[in-house]
Amino acid sequence: MALKAAWRQNNNGRNRSSEPHSSGTRSLGEIYSSMTDDPLDHMRSRIEQCRRLARMITDPEAVKMLRQMADEGEADLKRLEAERADR
Repeated sequence: MALKAAWRQNNNGRNRSSEPHSSGTRSLGEIYSSMTDDPLDHMRSRIEQCRRLARMITDPEAVKMLRQMADEGEADLKRLEAERADR
């Protein structure tokens, strides 16, 4: 529930995928459309989104879960980047 509230707060309760953001935040649609098709870029974006949401919400359990998700995502990302470098 806290994650949904944070998402609503970040998006002011509206779907703004087609309009510019005066607050400087971007919708997921804008983020994904501006990224490359590289899955690692998508992972980086999701990791940053978890960290951003963790800073915005006040529910300690949700913050802990989001930080854990981001940490695990970063570990997976490092492993995949190392595998790419070995090719």
